[in-house]
Amino acid sequence: MMLASKDERRWLLNRMANGLASHLGQTQPPLPLEPFFQQPPGLYRDDFQLLNLDIGLWDASFVRALDGQGMIYVNPDLEPNERRFALARELFIAIATSRHGRDLGLYDLVREDLVSCANYFARVLLAPDVLLRAYQKTGGDLSGFSKTFQIPPRVAAMRWEDTLSED
Repeated sequence: MMLASKDERRWLLNRMANGLASHLGQTQPPLPLEPFFQQPPGLYRDDFQLLNLDIGLWDASFVRALDGQGMIYVNPDLEPNERRFALARELFIAIATSRHGRDLGLYDLVREDLVSCANYFARVLLAPDVLLRAYQKTGGDLSGFSKTFQIPPRVAAMRWEDTLSED
C-alpha cells in the first residue's frame, strides 16, 4: 500500500535534504558530509556509524545489526565524487530505518520505493536548492555543475533535471 504519491514523497524528501543541508551550515558548494558522521545530531548519535571498508561489489551499503546499531560501509577506493553520492544515499537509508525514522513513519512511507527515494534525497542533499539556485543565478550551467558541487556527472544531470521539473 502506497501511503503517499511520488510527488508527495519527493516534496518531503526535498524538505528533509534541504533541512539537513541547512543544519550543516555550508553556504557554498560542495556540501561536506564527513562532519555529519563525526558529529551527528543527538537524535542519531548512537544510531549509525561510518566505516571505510572494501565491500567488493558495492560502492556503499547500510546495514543495521540486530541490536539496532547501524553501519554505513563505504569502499575507500571510490572516486571522491562517487563516494560523496554513495554516502548521501546510504545516509538516507540510515535515517529512514532509524528508530526515529520508523517512529515517524518515514520508513513505511518510502519502503516500496526506497532506492529511488534514497537517490533523490542524495541528489538534493549534495546540491541543496539554495546553493543550486545561487549557482544558476551566477550563470553557472550544467557543464560546470558536477565539478562545482563535486558530484558525479550522471547525478548532476539528474539533479539539474529535478530543478526543471520542480519549477
